[in-house]
Parts: sequence; structure tokens; C-alpha cells
Amino acid sequence: ASRQRRSSAAIDPAGPEAIQVAGDLALLADAQIGFLAAVDAQEGSENGSLYTGPRVASAVYNYEAAWLPKIAGATALAAGDGLSVSFDVLWVWHVHKLSPLGYRRDCLERFGRVVDPGCDMLERIEEDGRHPRTHPEGWRSELTVDLTAAISRQKLFFRRVAGTRYRDQGFLELAYQRYRKWIYLQVAMPDWAMYLFPTYDVDVIWHAHMSRPELYAHQMQSALGYVLDHDDQIRHPVDSCESMEALWRSAYGEEYGRFALGMSCKPSGNRRTPKARRGLGDSDVRGAVEYLLGVW
Repeated sequence: ASRQRRSSAAIDPAGPEAIQVAGDLALLADAQIGFLAAVDAQEGSENGSLYTGPRVASAVYNYEAAWLPKIAGATALAAGDGLSVSFDVLWVWHVHKLSPLGYRRDCLERFGRVVDPGCDMLERIEEDGRHPRTHPEGWRSELTVDLTAAISRQKLFFRRVAGTRYRDQGFLELAYQRYRKWIYLQVAMPDWAMYLFPTYDVDVIWHAHMSRPELYAHQMQSALGYVLDHDDQIRHPVDSCESMEALWRSAYGEEYGRFALGMSCKPSGNRRTPKARRGLGDSDVRGAVEYLLGVW
């Protein structure tokens, strides 16, 4: 009861309007879902899964040993030089950025700056559809983020957001507004951190925001005074779900999970039967490049 009284007094209903985050996140989230669908379609394909197994091991090796150093040094390349990249490597890059503090730490330790080339590199990317090189025997990643484990957890996330509602711009625009409200609660209720879990619609927008590391860090620093990290290993107990629902209802007069079709600590009502598996097409690779480096 005392916690509820404090929350009602601390929250300004107009507070989310002051949260400045990129206004194009709904479009970016839609591109992200398309990218994840192409990843998911590799399950059972002749090249193997992009969630577990040897294809993932090869992709992580090629990302860490070749792609990340190459894109980090891209400004030093001669004008007109291309940057060859495979879909698999772009997938690993996406997952690495879902650990914003880990990605930042890994980049700073290896390159002295955060690798975030942006749209100016888009025209220099050459899609390479070949299967990445197999990693040498005995090779071990030196990154602080366990990418192999992080990649394996993405399968469940995609299955929860694969429904048609998550490709609807109206739904994603509403999710964007709910994301701003969720960030505002981090500002207004810092001692509630353990309860402020995202619903899946909010999480989709959060993932899209993290795909732009420098923008994300700048906007979170401005809003919160620190860069909010992301940990998809947390499983919230039922009492924290109930507390978050009560807080959201008190703050905004609406149900927290109504639009999300499932929360991170509850079963989802948005599951689907997986589509037929297929190989990658040129549009899949280009779509991944544009999602990770494009203008939105």
C-alpha cells in the first residue's frame, strides 16, 4: 500500500512527453521484425539454424575476427572500397548490440570507440551470400558478451512477436508511445527498477532503439542520466508482474499488458505455427543491411 501511494504521488501523467527518443522507432521496429523473420526461416534450412549449432559458431567467429574490426576501421579504407558482409554476420551484430553496455565495453576495449558507422556506410556494403568461414579449432571469443548464448535466446523472443499485429504500423506507433511511458517510469520510480519489466510490444521498440548504439546511449543519458542496460536472462516472478500492472494502471489509467499479448514473465497469446523454411534471398540480405545501417 505504501509503495502504491508513493507511485501515485511521484508520477506526472504528462511526464512521458518530455522523454526524447527517436521518432522513427516504429518504422525501424517493423524492419527489425522482417529481419528476424528471415533469421527464423533458416530453422531447418540446408545451411542450418541461426539460433544454435555450427552455423552460429562460424558466424560469431567471422563477426568478431573479421567484420567488427573491418567496420571499425572503415573510415581508413580508400574511397570506393567495399565492405563485404554476410547475412549471418549481420545477425550476430544485431544480437551484440542488444547488450548495450557490453557492446560499448567490447568496442572501447578493442577499438577505442563505439562502432556505429550509420547510413554513410550503406553504399559501401557488398552483400556476400556465401556461408561464413568455419572458425579455427580451439578458437575462443574474447568479447565480454557471450554471443552464442545470447543468440540462442532470440528464438523464443521472435516467436512471441511474430504475429501480424507486430507488422502493423498503428500497433507499433502505440508501442512507441508506451515505450516512452516505460522510460519515464524509470525516471520517476528509480527504486522500482526490479519491477519495471517491458511487455513484448515495448521490448520490440527497445530492441530497435538499441540497434543505434550511439543514439541510444545519448538519448538514455539525457533521459535517465545513465545508459539503461538490457538483460534478456531476467525472469520476473508473478508478484513483480502484478506490481508492474498496478503501477502502470495507477500512472496511466490503462492496462499494461492489453496491447502486448503476453509479458516477459507470462505465457504469450501471440504464438504461431512456424512458416515453411527457406534459404536466404538477395532481398533478405539487403533488408538486413538497410535495417542495421539504413536511414529511418
